[in-house]
Amino acid sequence: MELRKNGYSYNEILKEVKVHKRDILRIGRNTKFSKVGKQRYFKEVKGVIKPIKRQSKKLSKSKTRIIGNLLFDGSVCIVRKYSYVISYVNASKRLVQDLSKDLENVYGISPFNYDEEGKTLTYYRLICKSKRLYEDLLRYTPSYSTSNPYSKIPDEVMSSSKRIKLEFLRTFWNNEGSISKEGVLRGYSNSVKVIEQLKKLHQELGFKTKIYLDKSKDKVCYILRLSKSLENTQKFYDNKLFTKSIVTKGDFKGRYKINVVKIWIVKLKNHKISNLNYERP
Repeated sequence: MELRKNGYSYNEILKEVKVHKRDILRIGRNTKFSKVGKQRYFKEVKGVIKPIKRQSKKLSKSKTRIIGNLLFDGSVCIVRKYSYVISYVNASKRLVQDLSKDLENVYGISPFNYDEEGKTLTYYRLICKSKRLYEDLLRYTPSYSTSNPYSKIPDEVMSSSKRIKLEFLRTFWNNEGSISKEGVLRGYSNSVKVIEQLKKLHQELGFKTKIYLDKSKDKVCYILRLSKSLENTQKFYDNKLFTKSIVTKGDFKGRYKINVVKIWIVKLKNHKISNLNYERP
């Protein structure tokens, strides 16, 4: 059947040829799409669930970035019946572009990217709709909202290799992390479970951390703070836990956070040298 081969649905074929639906179904089941027909069927025919690439059981760095970015600054939800929406927003255009590439490489899905003008800053967002993507993402955590008590860091990440754990921590720091004008590194989460899991991951990698409740906000928010020491700050920099995230306010507004960390390493080194000189008899 030529129409079926070219990607037409059964209902479309019924309108084109005067044949009983039973006969169309019988012939159609044994007809394979051509390459062009396959593209038409999955992109243009309404009501068809678009496929995603076959997924590996083992987490890759790219998929780890997708899960982490969506957990910390994204959304994976059903907006209305049959509308499965995945979105992500960040002040760094490069982070949004990188996630868009990861979604294309891992799932074969091309998100829609656009800019949003805020009061003091431009934000960048991506959005895509896919039931299959939604279902696959929920295999790793019951919710991508850290306000949800069932939200968690996937077991696959917690038991993974060092390189996967580092990749996941980069998504946390890029989305929820900050460095203050005093050089203090902090990360935030609404989930006590997630913040405790993050502390465990940091400790496994040799970081000294502390968790406390942020009482300055109306809703519950937990802070993971790295001990301000040259050793901790240098380890943070060497592992590139900030990548392309930018400072959104204050003295360093618009600069890459990792470059601000580098400034503080120089300051801490100079302070250490000054103390050594002071202690000399």
